[in-house]
Parts: sequence; structure tokens; C-alpha cells
Amino acid sequence: MRFLYTHVHLEFLRTGFLSMQVPELTGAFNHKFGLAKNEVQIKSALKNHNIKCGRKRGVPKGTFSSFTREQAEFVSNNYTKLCLTELTDELNNQFDTHKTVQ
Repeated sequence: MRFLYTHVHLEFLRTGFLSMQVPELTGAFNHKFGLAKNEVQIKSALKNHNIKCGRKRGVPKGTFSSFTREQAEFVSNNYTKLCLTELTDELNNQFDTHKTVQ
């Protein structure tokens, strides 16, 4: 049987999605309404009811795709002190990574 979202459910999703991403919203939704929806179901409900978050698409601001925050701070603090090869070597040594100069 198909699950029908009530007005209260949809309003919760609409307001919650402004400040939460799908995993967090799913947990909050299930906790509030005593349900066991998964992330795919919540994401589908958002799409089917044209509920938008208002955030830009892509990686959230302040999130690094290639580096951890600590690695990015290391690069930021040392890029004027070391040449690129030395910086890469130091980064790999300090954080046990295998980054290349590219």
C-alpha cells in the first residue's frame, strides 16, 4: 500500500530541509513521527512534492573534496614557505597520504 504524506509531514519536510541535509532530515522525520523511512524515501518525497532546500547544488561551503580540513590548513599555512614539491612531500609525510604535485 502506498504511503500518503499528510500536510503535517510535508510541512515538517519543507521547514526541516531548509536547515538539514537528507540524512539528518530522515532521522528527525522518523523520530518525530515514529516512522521508519529511509533516505531514498525521504528524498523521493522531497522531489515528488517539489520541496527545495534553497541551498546551491554541489559540495556545501567549507567542505573540501580533496583534502581534510587539517590538510587544507597545512597547505594554507605552508604554501608560501615551501616549493610545490616540498609542500607535497611534507603533506604526505605529516598526514600519511599519497598526494601528487598535480
